[in-house]
Amino acid sequence: MMPIFESMSDHGYDCTNYYKIKSNLGTTNDLKELSIEAKKYNIKLILDLVNNHVGSAHPWFSHPDKNQRKDHWFIWSPVDRRWGPPWPWGTYSPTWRKDPYPHYDRTGSGRNDDDTWFYGAFDDKMPDFNYNNPNSRKEVIDEFVKIMKYWYDETGISGFRCDAVRYLVENGEGAGQRDQKETHEIWREYRRRVEAIDPELILLSEAPTEDYQTMLRYYGTEAQPEFHAGFHFIYNYQLMETLKLYRRPAGLLRDLHVIQNNLPRGTQDFIFLTNHDQFTGDRVATQLQNQVFRIKSIASLYLLLSGAPTIYYGEEYGMEGCCNDPGIRQPMDWRRVENQLNDPNSIVNHYKRILKIRNHYEPLRLGRSIYVRTQSVDGWDDYNRESRWMTLVRKVNDNELVIIVHGFSGINSRIHLNLDGVVSTMLEKSNVKRLQVHNIMGSYMNIQYPEINEQNKRYYPMGEHLGFTTKVLFVGNIDKYRDRNGRYPTYENALGFYFTNK
Repeated sequence: MMPIFESMSDHGYDCTNYYKIKSNLGTTNDLKELSIEAKKYNIKLILDLVNNHVGSAHPWFSHPDKNQRKDHWFIWSPVDRRWGPPWPWGTYSPTWRKDPYPHYDRTGSGRNDDDTWFYGAFDDKMPDFNYNNPNSRKEVIDEFVKIMKYWYDETGISGFRCDAVRYLVENGEGAGQRDQKETHEIWREYRRRVEAIDPELILLSEAPTEDYQTMLRYYGTEAQPEFHAGFHFIYNYQLMETLKLYRRPAGLLRDLHVIQNNLPRGTQDFIFLTNHDQFTGDRVATQLQNQVFRIKSIASLYLLLSGAPTIYYGEEYGMEGCCNDPGIRQPMDWRRVENQLNDPNSIVNHYKRILKIRNHYEPLRLGRSIYVRTQSVDGWDDYNRESRWMTLVRKVNDNELVIIVHGFSGINSRIHLNLDGVVSTMLEKSNVKRLQVHNIMGSYMNIQYPEINEQNKRYYPMGEHLGFTTKVLFVGNIDKYRDRNGRYPTYENALGFYFTNK
């Protein structure tokens, strides 16, 4: 959930009370009831927590009584140091701001001219906390651990998405304003303190870094962990390009694997298309010109990838929005959602079908994304080359796997796959030397696919593949996924499929 605490504005990142929910959203008891009900459906709630900065109207910054304020929790200067923003992209913006309370003696020096400016990376109404000083750092960490424990104890929430994780410590202008070693030390301390509350609590990072090595560092290591999960920034642009430019970008697979192949054990990659920040792009439907076939196609792409797909509210019914943060944070159109729920061919029901399939098949829940070469009208594709096609195999072990073939353009083509590298071990373990193939996707349900064997594994026929569509095949013994009536979940029966024997 985006920020729900009392704050100065609708977006909530300028908090004024970390212990109280905005009155127009409800009460602490409402959140507790929501958390309890959600857990009945195996849904966990994660709250957005802003550890880097606070609203300037918060009593810590604004209270007229110096004994109530926490002046030493903030960063002060007698002059405007004229630093730019901590991120090296976008337009210039200042980070040293005029104190809105010039008569306050912030430093306790008895003077008012040595604390005229405060550091605020994001806004003149959002001062950064002073993690630079060891004493204030300890106090701020202690306070936020107290905040996290409060919401855990009171409502049973399951974790926190931490905002602006790169910018806790500043050691100078430019690169010194981001990704400092002390920042990582602080997050390791937060991780230790959170685990002491409950080892199952989740910490999710918002770290839109310029490169993946920097992003990976916010996971920490197995010996010194930081975040359990992180949003996969930059990658969302490449995912969107597939259906904007009708081809797979050359780096699509490389940029997926550079994160997922290097994650510490027990961590997770959160992939997404867009979110509530304008720098990630307009809403999906707006970028894809509200064309339903493209919206469905890109949903099939990222919901069937490895990693944890993160759906920004409204995306699942084609909500539009553009141009700025308020423009992409509009309310849900619940009437439109209801209408789509009654239409089996709607965007909402496409999301529900794909997610039902993903959740039921173990390779789609837990398996890695393994590249497989595809032959089409364009010839054989390549891992590091643009292509109008992409085939991935998801697998956890050598007993079963799922083949996923995407077409990103309107071109139709006969498709062949080189499955040698992903089925050879399965074939070696099989007594009958052949693998059963089951079609579990959509409009292709009337197509039968041949068994995979030693003769066809390097040139496996997938038949005609229509543009902007996805094929999904299960390979192996599907009996473990059947219900008492002998059915296994497919795109066509997914909306009404339930495991009656579990």
